[in-house]
Amino acid sequence: MVYSAISVTRLLIELVALLAVGILLLGMLSRPRRRGTTPHCARCEYNLSGLTSNRCPECGTEMIPANIVYGEKIRRPWLAVTAVALAVIVMVLIGRWAWDYDWYRLRPTSWVISDVQSADAAIKSRAWRELDRRVRVGSLSAGQENRLIDVCLQEQTAKTPLTAMIDYLGPCLLDNRMSDSQRTLFFQQVMQFDLTARPVVIAGNPLPVRISERSRGPASSGLWVREYCSMGPDLDGGSYKGSRGAWSTSPMGNSGSRSGTQPLAPTLWDREISPGKHRLTLTVQLEVYSGRPEDMGEAGRLYKG
Repeated sequence: MVYSAISVTRLLIELVALLAVGILLLGMLSRPRRRGTTPHCARCEYNLSGLTSNRCPECGTEMIPANIVYGEKIRRPWLAVTAVALAVIVMVLIGRWAWDYDWYRLRPTSWVISDVQSADAAIKSRAWRELDRRVRVGSLSAGQENRLIDVCLQEQTAKTPLTAMIDYLGPCLLDNRMSDSQRTLFFQQVMQFDLTARPVVIAGNPLPVRISERSRGPASSGLWVREYCSMGPDLDGGSYKGSRGAWSTSPMGNSGSRSGTQPLAPTLWDREISPGKHRLTLTVQLEVYSGRPEDMGEAGRLYKG
């Protein structure tokens, strides 16, 4: 169990109330009730009946009115028992709170940022939850936030990134909390493309190809991606004369793939295609907008590359 702010406040109120009662009981114990008129030394409780000296024969205290009390002390053991019981209750409450409290909240931020880079998924998730809490309450310094952005940019390239860390980059981008180099790196990594082709085909036959794209951008940021990705990659740097594809627009965070065949007829290329090894190259044009491109226009374009 992790105590919320409300439960911690309630616990503190209960402890203060119990402490106040305990102090009251201790005060009552320190000032016991008396019965009768027999004089006693206020310091040592010596019975002063019949005393002719001006000093207590037990402790030597001068017998002035302020040092004399009257009556026999009445013992009240229930006060002591009650005080001990309250002390036990207070210790139990404090112990329970200390046992259940999330002490990770007190861990230095630099250590938590290091934890979020852990290969252990449990440590990583716990660290991010704590960092997210600190971000929401505004407890990160500018330097700590800058380091956290760098860590999240590294997470963009992970095979299975933590989605929450990628989503964190959206507000950082839109609120201009990224440096120029961080913005550039973010846009360069926001989409990842893979080009796969059949390794061997018969000369003159079409070449089956597959283009896969993976989004590494924040899905809930309102950002949109506009891309131009041709189904006909360049062959050995040669220009393709056939269809070159079309622009596609989608909210950031969408991933997908497309498949097709690449005609290898010599008439469709600006150079002769001979049997042997060849290199396929995929060129993608990418634009990022702060909203739907059709609505935002050039004013909403954040990146073009």
